[in-house]
Amino acid sequence: MRSGYKNGTRRGSLRRAAIPLRVHSRVHPGTVTLSHDFHPDQVLYDLSLDIEFLPSKAGGIQVELPPYLVGVGGHPHIADYPPHFAFIARTTYHDILRSAPMAIQPGTANTLRVTYEDGCVRVGLNDGEPMEFTAEYRPSVDRLRICMPPECVVHRLQAGGTVRPRGKPVRAKRYEYHMTNDPAATLAPGPYTKQMWEAMLKGLAQRGYSRVYWIYYGGFGAGLWDWSQGSDLVEDHALRTRRNVGDNLLRFAVPLAHKYGLEIYATIKPFDLALGQFTVPKGSNLARKRGKGALMGGELAWSDNFAATNRHLWWKRRPGGRVQGPVRKLVFSHLGPDTSRIREVKLWVSRDNWKYRAYEGNFTVTREPGRIVIDGLDIREPFMAVTPVPFESRYTFVNTPDRLLVLYNAHGEEIPFTYGFVPRSHYEYPEGKATDDYRVVYGDFREEGVFLDIGPQFGIPTCVMCGAAPQNYWYALDNEHGLVVAALGKQPEIAGLLCPSEPEARNYWLKWVGEALDFGVDGVAIRRWNHSNSLEWQEYGFNEIPCREFEGRYGIDPRHEDFDMQAWRRLRGESYTQFLREASERVRSRGKRFAVHIDDQMEGGPDVSTHMEIHWDWETWLNEKLPDEVIFKSLSEESVRRHFLQGVITRCQDLGI
Repeated sequence: MRSGYKNGTRRGSLRRAAIPLRVHSRVHPGTVTLSHDFHPDQVLYDLSLDIEFLPSKAGGIQVELPPYLVGVGGHPHIADYPPHFAFIARTTYHDILRSAPMAIQPGTANTLRVTYEDGCVRVGLNDGEPMEFTAEYRPSVDRLRICMPPECVVHRLQAGGTVRPRGKPVRAKRYEYHMTNDPAATLAPGPYTKQMWEAMLKGLAQRGYSRVYWIYYGGFGAGLWDWSQGSDLVEDHALRTRRNVGDNLLRFAVPLAHKYGLEIYATIKPFDLALGQFTVPKGSNLARKRGKGALMGGELAWSDNFAATNRHLWWKRRPGGRVQGPVRKLVFSHLGPDTSRIREVKLWVSRDNWKYRAYEGNFTVTREPGRIVIDGLDIREPFMAVTPVPFESRYTFVNTPDRLLVLYNAHGEEIPFTYGFVPRSHYEYPEGKATDDYRVVYGDFREEGVFLDIGPQFGIPTCVMCGAAPQNYWYALDNEHGLVVAALGKQPEIAGLLCPSEPEARNYWLKWVGEALDFGVDGVAIRRWNHSNSLEWQEYGFNEIPCREFEGRYGIDPRHEDFDMQAWRRLRGESYTQFLREASERVRSRGKRFAVHIDDQMEGGPDVSTHMEIHWDWETWLNEKLPDEVIFKSLSEESVRRHFLQGVITRCQDLGI
């Protein structure tokens, strides 16, 4: 090991750092990691880090300052990240916040400088122009890690900063055990009788639970129970359960919970009224039986009925130019110069995103540094697919989605398109019985088509996955499924996702709140977390009402002019806050308790890309004391944002929430 540290002591010309560092050899395999974990009662408020090093051919240097990751000479989680670029990213999902050319000089000493102060991260290499990222929200840093290859020689390392005490939440003197019940998942193994529901709730009370959060999907006739979980078998369980207990599970469960001394809250998810990306093929038996509306490349099948029939409330796409085909040329661009691992590509076409056939026309393939160009095409079908041959999931040809693939027509104009990475799939249950022991089975895209506008990681919704915009992620030609589909054009809406600026949408959500209160629940909880997807959140939400309001404030119509994205996120967040005000007033007027979910993905202000490009203004929610309670869907010691959540807890305690 030639990193300059051995067994945690100084060696050679290393100078003692104000922040002591020790060696971790197992944090990242194949690297040497110098780290300092601050005392649980302390956080780093500012940092100055200077590293003079002789680089290694095996990779660059990364500095972890959770929630930030800074690096030069390569990215530890992205295949073939260009070594001549530096980056500032988030540690959680490695999404890139800033990147700029910054090349390590081989065979000579380089100096890397990283500073952090007042929410600003700055990185500079040698005498080049530094790069920085500033967030309105100032996160506190509780860990410093420096990762490098074992062959890297550190000549000088200086790390200094200000460490201050962190306010800690007051430990509660009384704890209660609560449980969330998702009835759609509960019914997957089989139908429930009245006696089975009663036994479940009685058992919870006997085990010491005092409250149940019951996820509310509306009554059995509301639509979300149709083809539940995308399975005929699970839908059958729901129908048989309906015959056993009546038209509404929550109405049935409330008196049973109270019978055994349990509180029961309705958990309402306003943004989870449809799974618009999980389409079924147009013209198929499934579409005739399950279809609730035509979408690009398929039929909407799993949706609440109100959401399905009120398309004017769906999130609208920002208008853009319409460039016509046919497709003449494809250009794949890689972050690095080497494209040799993609030996060959095969082209497929489809008229309906259901059946794909091999493209039979002539074309030429040209390789350039970092590019594969396919020219001489005459593709007139609206759907086309590219598969690498032979297929090996290596993630060696990667780029952001706006650069990975570009389509051109005969005039050299770029043709807008929508990505597809995931073949249509279904749940497979052992021995034909629905249980928790199921697996996702992917179909052959040539016979079943693909899901559009969803990332290659199946089951991880982009609104949940991203700590920043999905367009900043890296996608691969040789991805998990060995498939890249281009559907010509753009989806005009996000199916079933209701816009919070629309009074009709908020009134529908409030209708569900009212139903739960009428059933006698003890409280209502609102969960923002949802399963809607898009790879282009920044292009959606441009409905008439918020656009008109934005134009009234700033004199700019965001649908047709350049605009301030920070102001746009804040305005859209105001409409969700207004819904919480209305829901809070309605719940409290009935003498019940109101709860909101604040999740660790809400960290950050409107100045950075956020989930669904909305500013989730939790500070206003707390300052106005809208909730009586705050719920964390996920809170773990392993979470890099746990200190953000601890700060939320402290703020709640200060306000008596």
